[in-house]
Amino acid sequence: MIHYRTLSGILLICTIIACSLNFLSCKRSTSATHTSNTVSIIPEPASIEYTEGSFALSQQDIMEIVEFENDTTYGKEGYELIVNTAGISIKGSPAGQFYGLQTLLQFFPAGNVAKTDIEIPCCKILDKPRFSWRGMHLDVARHF
Repeated sequence: MIHYRTLSGILLICTIIACSLNFLSCKRSTSATHTSNTVSIIPEPASIEYTEGSFALSQQDIMEIVEFENDTTYGKEGYELIVNTAGISIKGSPAGQFYGLQTLLQFFPAGNVAKTDIEIPCCKILDKPRFSWRGMHLDVARHF
């Protein structure tokens, strides 16, 4: 007959081995470096096309530089963000323009940059929600 302590010891060892094998099987990404004209954008847009050059943004108000255009062809929350050497334009519905502006703000470095010039890489970003609904996580196990 197996004692309770022996059984719990065997389960503990099996758990440690399973966790170790799971940890060792995970692949680590070796491509964490980005080139100078790529930016990590969250959530990842549907498409990004980078082109040559950049737009130099000096100490100006962003609302004076960005050209907003109403366009409903991208859907209710979709947008097109175009950055070229001549300027920045965001096309979309009012909600899409808001999300396009949030994407543009991710090109800015963190911290106080009031005294520095910012170079935004030239690109064309098209994005719209993949699903027509917004989701949320509800932990129902705590509330029954």
